Amino acid sequence: MVTAFVMINVGVGWLRKVYTRTDYKEKLMKVTGVKGVYLIFGRYDLMVHLEAETLDEIPRIVDDEIRNIPGIMRTETFMAF
Repeated sequence: MVTAFVMINVGVGWLRKVYTRTDYKEKLMKVTGVKGVYLIFGRYDLMVHLEAETLDEIPRIVDDEIRNIPGIMRTETFMAF
């Protein structure tokens, strides 16, 4: 099992929409391997706890699923070993 934390920046005016509106949190929680979605303050707006079977799955999940959610502008992924 591979663990990653995906740090997310959202566009101006999207933070409340992405985190507080149920449909956006549900979209992130439906992404393959997402174990939690957290509102954070500082350099990033959201942190997603992500788990996958292999290291190769992480970039696919981030590129194909997380970055395609409206309002998500930028991601940075941290691997945990």
